[in-house]
Amino acid sequence: MDFLPGPGFVRDACMNTGRQRPFDGRSAVCFGDSVTWYDGHPYTWGKEAGKPARGFESYLIEKGMRVRNEGISNATIREIRERVFAADLKCANYVFLTSGANDSRFGVPTGRLLPRGSEFDTSSFLGCLQSCIEHILDENASAGIILMTPLNGWIYAPRGYAYPRAESGRVEKRFADAVLEAGAYYGCPVCDWFNGIEMTESARPVMINDPEPDPKADEDPNPLYSLHPSTVCYGLMAGMLIDTILNA
Repeated sequence: MDFLPGPGFVRDACMNTGRQRPFDGRSAVCFGDSVTWYDGHPYTWGKEAGKPARGFESYLIEKGMRVRNEGISNATIREIRERVFAADLKCANYVFLTSGANDSRFGVPTGRLLPRGSEFDTSSFLGCLQSCIEHILDENASAGIILMTPLNGWIYAPRGYAYPRAESGRVEKRFADAVLEAGAYYGCPVCDWFNGIEMTESARPVMINDPEPDPKADEDPNPLYSLHPSTVCYGLMAGMLIDTILNA
C-alpha cells in the first residue's frame, strides 16, 4: 500500500526545485478543508484521478517554507476550530486558515463579528473564525495569520441526498465576506480566492478537477460538488497566496 500522509504531515524544503526561496527558515501550519488537505494526496476521482495533488502548500515548500498540513477533508469551520485548538502553534512563523465551502454545503449560519475577548458563538462561522484567530494570537502572538476565502465553486443537491439547504448552487458569498470582515478587524492579510480566481461555467473544466454532473443520469452517484481545484487552479491559488504573504 502506498503511504498516504495523514493529519499533521510535514513536508519541507528538501523538495525544492531550485527556484528563489524567500521563505527559507520559515515554518507554517495550514488549517482548512479538503482543498488544504489534498496536497500530496492522489485525487480520488475526476479528470486527474490517481495523480497526487500539487496543492498550494507545495509551492510554499518550493519557496523554502517548512509546512505542516492540518487540513481535514469534508470539514466545516467547526471541525477546523477543533484542530486549531489541538495543534502546537508555538514554533510557527505563519498560520494559514481557510473555510467556507463545506460551511455552505451544510448551511452553517454566518453569525456576526463581536468585539475582541467576547464569548463567541461557535455554532456560527464568524464565531468559530474569531475564536480560532484569538486562540492563535494567544498561543503565538508573533505568528503571521493569513486568512483565505473559499473558492467560488459549485454545490449540487442530487436526488436522495439530504442537504440542509434544498437547492443546488454556488458556494455562498457570505462566507467569503465573513473572512474578509474578520481579516479587516484583526489586521490579518486575506488571500481572496473567492473573488480573485475566475470560476465561470466556461472555466470550470480547466479550474476544477471534480467530474461534472450528468443531468441525464437516472441515478446518482452524480458528484455532490465541483469544489476541488485542478493542478492549474492550485497554481493560481498559490501565486495569489505567495503575493499575499510577501505584501503583508
